[in-house]
Amino acid sequence: MDNWSYISHATATSVVEWLFEGGDDLWKPCGEGEWSMISDDLPMDILQPVIDQVPLEANLGEVLLSRLVPGQFISLHVDGQKEGWITRVHVPITTNADCKMVFEDEEVHFEVGKAYGFNTQVLHGCHNHGHSDRVHLMFDLHG
Repeated sequence: MDNWSYISHATATSVVEWLFEGGDDLWKPCGEGEWSMISDDLPMDILQPVIDQVPLEANLGEVLLSRLVPGQFISLHVDGQKEGWITRVHVPITTNADCKMVFEDEEVHFEVGKAYGFNTQVLHGCHNHGHSDRVHLMFDLHG
């Protein structure tokens, strides 16, 4: 799993401020585990500086913010991807030590201040056993 330590605290803070101002009305429920996301009307002026810090030359695909509140989960699954897909990048905006990504039989905590690329075509999921929200900026890269 690739992991890039290039994301500045200042750009992540801007996203948190935008989310705080928008409140719960921004989030759309997404089924199992009742995680939620924002994919429409994203503030790309705020998000683009975060995305620009990931050192990859590729085309930007779908961009969304994903929230997992305490006690929520996303079951293990495999994502189908379009032709030309390279990787999905997760940039933790807020998290806690008890929030983990699960890859087959391995659990990994994604830290704020880093970006993580991984293959969503392998079995993966996540859970939040902590006491605070986990918000990740997620985007796909295509060749």
